[in-house]
Amino acid sequence: MKIGGIIKRMRELRSMTQQELGEYVGFPARNAATRIAQYETNYRIPKKNMAEKIASAIGISPFALSEPSFDDYYSLYHALMILEDMYDSKPVVIDGKAAIAFGNALNDQKSINKFIRRWQEMNQSYYDSEITKDEYDEWRYSYPIVEAGMQKASRKKK
Repeated sequence: MKIGGIIKRMRELRSMTQQELGEYVGFPARNAATRIAQYETNYRIPKKNMAEKIASAIGISPFALSEPSFDDYYSLYHALMILEDMYDSKPVVIDGKAAIAFGNALNDQKSINKFIRRWQEMNQSYYDSEITKDEYDEWRYSYPIVEAGMQKASRKKK
């Protein structure tokens, strides 16, 4: 869910109108509802200080109203939760370890699961010393280009 969708969802859960939220965060009454509507439709993205005011007003973490980031743990946590909205993922525990599972709600789930399996294979090959760190990084940072090249090469061998 994009930032605007989060603002709208949480504002509605708090039974606030756009007008009330807009005035609460400091917009003049004459355009308070319009400004919040612009944020909710993603026509405008609130700057950091405004996002913090909105988050405070609707009682959520300001990290939920920021672009996904991996700069700190809280940003990472919210980025992972965005996956739930966008890709039908959910947290699971497998053999006592936390993991993320992707469901079947979207048409591209097969593609996501195929990629994750391939990533796991390459990661395992690296940790089993079947490939070097350089080869693993080449795959990671060139995906999907390098993968397409590998598929072409394997077809030529057949």
